[in-house]
Amino acid sequence: MVNLAVVVSAKTSGFSLFFSSFAVQVRACLPTTTFFLLNIHIQTPGQRWTEMLPKQRIFVFFLFILGLVILMMLITSMHLLHQSRLKGTALLFTKWVKKRRPVLIGQTELTKNNKTNQITIIKPKGARNMTPSNHLALTPLTRKTSSVPQTHSKNYLIYRCSGGIGTSFCSGLGNREIGIVASYLLANATNRKFGIIMTHPCQVTNFLVPNTYNWIIPQESIKNRTSRNLYVRNNRRFTESLARIDFNKNYTEEVVYIQGNQEYHKQLLRNKLYKTNLKWMQRLATHRIYQTVMLTLFKLHPNVQKKKDAFFKKARPSAKSKVMCAQVRMGKNPTIPWDNRPMNSLENVLNIWNFFDKRDNKSSIFVTTDSSKVIASAKKHFGARFITTEGPIIHIDKAYRGSVCAGMEKLILDQMILVDCDTLVVSSSSFGRIPFYMRSKPGGYIFMGGKVPS
Repeated sequence: MVNLAVVVSAKTSGFSLFFSSFAVQVRACLPTTTFFLLNIHIQTPGQRWTEMLPKQRIFVFFLFILGLVILMMLITSMHLLHQSRLKGTALLFTKWVKKRRPVLIGQTELTKNNKTNQITIIKPKGARNMTPSNHLALTPLTRKTSSVPQTHSKNYLIYRCSGGIGTSFCSGLGNREIGIVASYLLANATNRKFGIIMTHPCQVTNFLVPNTYNWIIPQESIKNRTSRNLYVRNNRRFTESLARIDFNKNYTEEVVYIQGNQEYHKQLLRNKLYKTNLKWMQRLATHRIYQTVMLTLFKLHPNVQKKKDAFFKKARPSAKSKVMCAQVRMGKNPTIPWDNRPMNSLENVLNIWNFFDKRDNKSSIFVTTDSSKVIASAKKHFGARFITTEGPIIHIDKAYRGSVCAGMEKLILDQMILVDCDTLVVSSSSFGRIPFYMRSKPGGYIFMGGKVPS
């Protein structure tokens, strides 16, 4: 038992100011079952409020407010101490600013040297096949087989993005793919069968179909089963919980529908319950995990694959021909005015064109972007060397006008074209990150700060 007493005695104009005493007790129960009793006494032998001068009343009121502030600070400190002990650490605060800030959405893998604007790879402990250089060379991965072991119970984990335009928000294509990869790994860890339902804004199976893993779940197989919806977009608390919880005990329903946009692989690898199921990816770098899962889950629909083949037949008329590609994310602009914020400027985009000119003045040029002005700039600069794909420019989560399904097809086709380009420059965005990770050849660069590292 700990007792703290604060005795306030105020003196004004040579005499003691007295007023009625009061006590406030605060009891906080800590994990050790120790009880703290905080007694705050403002003690004086009693002068009536009506007998005080106005200045004395103000002073008394000031002391009262000061006492309340001190009390709240003590209560807050006890609460923070209690929380820190529950977390097993004595640290109550962390640094908000780090000297080396990760770039792209690559978490810990990619960093930028602020002086030279050069992109390098931080090699995680035990990671394989990562080659630091002035460009990013990602390692080859066969597209014919999957290295992910499959074990399933009768339960399901289904990534779901459905609903009408303006009523459902699942993020853009890149963030959806991040959520799908994360959900697949969670299903793999917890022995649940994985599925995908994406009908917003259009049915995804019109453009992407299962490759070596069938993620199309017949409605009959989940009918009349217990279910639960997990909407965990931007939910860091849920993401971090995966490092310690037993998912199947916390979420006992036979069918769990999930919608998220964050990575889970690092948290799942820290969870002792899932070490056996996730042993296949324990020593893989992040880009290899994405390569494996994306190529396990997806291949282009035959109609879209024909368009991709026709594109490269035109872009590479001979065996020696090469294609240089850029993904330029402009953010809020006249083409998509309802985006969150501007991310690049047309003036800076010219640095990409100059970068291509210096590398090769004969290669075909392909650009995918969220701005029609960028397309016009590329056409003007490269002339006949510039090639593109048909379809409107849209953001699939904010497709409020135009031919939405044709725009979604163009997005997916453009993204898969980027995977096979000889030289690739991508903006710092989720949409560019996915093909950047899926590539099986060197020649990848990040457009950042208005420049392309050389």
